[in-house]
Amino acid sequence: MNNSILKKSRGFWNGADPVERTKQIMEKSIKARKIYKMSHGEVRERLKALNIDKPENKIFGVPRGGMCLCNYIEEAELVLYPEQADFILDDIIDSGATKEKFSKYKKPFLAIVDKTKEGKYTSKFFNEMDHVLDDHELGWVAFPWENETSPEDAVERIIQYLGEDVSRQGLIDTPRRVLKALAEMTSGYDQSATELLQTTFESDHDQMIISKGIRFTSLCEHHILPFVGTVAVAYIPKKGKVVGLSKLSRVVQVFAKRLQIQERMTSQIAEAIQEALDCLGTGVIVKAHHSCMGCRGANQPDSEMITSELLGVFRKPEVRSEFMKLSGMGE
Repeated sequence: MNNSILKKSRGFWNGADPVERTKQIMEKSIKARKIYKMSHGEVRERLKALNIDKPENKIFGVPRGGMCLCNYIEEAELVLYPEQADFILDDIIDSGATKEKFSKYKKPFLAIVDKTKEGKYTSKFFNEMDHVLDDHELGWVAFPWENETSPEDAVERIIQYLGEDVSRQGLIDTPRRVLKALAEMTSGYDQSATELLQTTFESDHDQMIISKGIRFTSLCEHHILPFVGTVAVAYIPKKGKVVGLSKLSRVVQVFAKRLQIQERMTSQIAEAIQEALDCLGTGVIVKAHHSCMGCRGANQPDSEMITSELLGVFRKPEVRSEFMKLSGMGE
């Protein structure tokens, strides 16, 4: 086995130019996930610590990371099939799913990074890298052979997993389009509801203010499938402090354009308005259809989910009743 196994990726930024928005989202994602880039030297040290690179040993490298790691093997014999091996080698044990998959061969399964054991920076290889992560948690590890890979490559692999040919005309540009769509649909991470609600106005109005029929599309964090619906938002101002009508719908979009569950999104909208406006109370009702219920699993295409969050005076029965009536949700 030689370096030809280290296939050079097309590279997300080297192919068709992505929109600047996608680039910004990806850069922020990298920072948020605290990627640790492992050097070639550390790879060799970790492999040496496994003590398996000996002439008498036969090693099978798990595609793809384990095969790349085999390029660092100098003395042991590399074999094509796991049943021929004395050791099965991979780059990382994360959830343990790959290790479980190869357990049927009843051979020692080893990796240079084992997250089930290295949940914290406890190994000697990480002791000198404490400054990388403030919380000292072992996050996303980028190996040297992954320097040319990209999120686009991950989408390609998913398409290949489904049995499709990523080189056919209809799918050539699909990975870029998928990432562009996901960047747009999760752009709420880049926005602040507090900043949106900073500009307020003085008014003599001291009764309920309601905006209903606010449409949104969000992504279920469990299946990355959309859930679509409408939101009714209401608040009762304190001392005449009101906000522009469009800001209420924009706050909804801030929290909708993220990986979400409806219950949390409902609470986040209400809490953001309540805190920013310091109003007497806030009410939010969300009604949505979830694709994960409609096109898979339970297969209930007509089902809807309704959630509410009532804060301050909206918890009083008479205020709650008025809100339900004005929002069109009823009692």
